[in-house]
Amino acid sequence: MSDVVLFEQGGVCGHIRLNSESTLNALSLDMIDLMYPRLLSWQDDDDIAFVLIDGAGDRAFCAGGDIQELYHSMVAHPGGPNPYAEGFFSREYRFDYLLHTYRKPVVVLGHGFVMGGGLGIFSAGSHRVATETTQMAMPEITIGLFPDAGGTALLSKMKAHHAAFMAWTGCRLKAEDGLEANLVDYVVSQADLDTLREALFALEGAQGDRTAVATRIAQVIDDVRTDDVIDSQLLRYDDVLLDLTRPMIEGTDDIGEATHHFSETFRLIETDEKWLVRARDSFFGGCAVTAIIIEQQLIRAREMDLAAMFRMEYDIASQCAYHSDFTEGVRALLIDKDNAPRWQFSNVSDVPSSHVLHHFEPTSSHPLEDLGR
Repeated sequence: MSDVVLFEQGGVCGHIRLNSESTLNALSLDMIDLMYPRLLSWQDDDDIAFVLIDGAGDRAFCAGGDIQELYHSMVAHPGGPNPYAEGFFSREYRFDYLLHTYRKPVVVLGHGFVMGGGLGIFSAGSHRVATETTQMAMPEITIGLFPDAGGTALLSKMKAHHAAFMAWTGCRLKAEDGLEANLVDYVVSQADLDTLREALFALEGAQGDRTAVATRIAQVIDDVRTDDVIDSQLLRYDDVLLDLTRPMIEGTDDIGEATHHFSETFRLIETDEKWLVRARDSFFGGCAVTAIIIEQQLIRAREMDLAAMFRMEYDIASQCAYHSDFTEGVRALLIDKDNAPRWQFSNVSDVPSSHVLHHFEPTSSHPLEDLGR
């Protein structure tokens, strides 16, 4: 089990490597349970000035969560309660919260696929490094979940129309999109990642206050960063995204109104632009309940601090595990792989508001109640 994550110390750098190439470094509970105590230990270790997280292999930093075991637990416990799912989400979100609030700089090298729970880790970094191979996405709508694992915090820092479009469609973003969307701080050629790691390991004597260490790290990354990036897809289609998401920007009190506008407007757009077509197909093939959950998630987050966001994510995720859409979505995409999910509701206009609101009911004896206290 211990081989799924590798730990080493290089100079004053505590290095964590996700090490499951065969699963594209998909984040498992084993990984989380190994990394969390090590991060706590390093946070109080004066010999460690910062943490570096990367992924093994050339294809992915982390392509998402390893939810095979989660699927089997949902099949075994339809309607809940589900001890495995509840434990999985509480431990994953506690781990993500630690990264977001870490007292030392966290450098994350996000090459290849950076998706779902992987993007949750990446977005928590203080120094987020992408490459020309990076593909970021939160595609949870395709499995009946929602952008979790810190997705709420990530989306809340983006422009409202970019955040809503990314969450509703699961669209893939490249490094240049990440720069535009405040998801990426630096772009480095993938061929220079080894050079960057070696330079970070060579930061001897970099101890000091967090700001001083962070500045030294930024200087090292600046030495290898590239300005050779192309135009952002988010900027190219900015006017389209603004029109699609207008009620989210202007505000609405009616549950589902913004999602319904997005659905009806997107349906009428005539385009052969591959990025938009793929995003539209993903939305209309995705889970209608998830779509309206995302709307409410984004609206409610505007009044929340980080800890409250993670508690809300746990409330939603545990309810998703109790309802059939999440199980069905995982079955169709990852188990039977027929890509033909049978969702509970065919269209967003069919989803009862009460069904959506049920996902946001606060959990009693909340396992994340102590966050931020």
